[in-house]
Amino acid sequence: MGLLKKAKRNAAPAVNQLAEKVKQVNDLEALGALTLNPDEPSAVMYRELWNGRDNKYKENFTANVFRVWALTHLKRVQELGGVSKIIFSIFDKETNEPLGTYSDARGFRGQ
Repeated sequence: MGLLKKAKRNAAPAVNQLAEKVKQVNDLEALGALTLNPDEPSAVMYRELWNGRDNKYKENFTANVFRVWALTHLKRVQELGGVSKIIFSIFDKETNEPLGTYSDARGFRGQ
């Protein structure tokens, strides 16, 4: 098997996983349950979708939403100094109170 073919085969699962994350975030946006901020690294969502979840779920969810935000706002990511410098925040959609933050450097922090 050629090197390029092997690299494509190994990359396929990661691409599929990323595509699934994008789909899930887009589905939540279509339902009106989640809104990505186009100007800042943040999103708002209904607290009811957040409450009762354990920290591991919240960390994974926030990291995934951050990845989708970064992919869809590449110019803003560049302006902010790259993905490694960004702290992504999730806020309650009704009260605008912070629910949590995520960054690659420090991970998830709940409020």
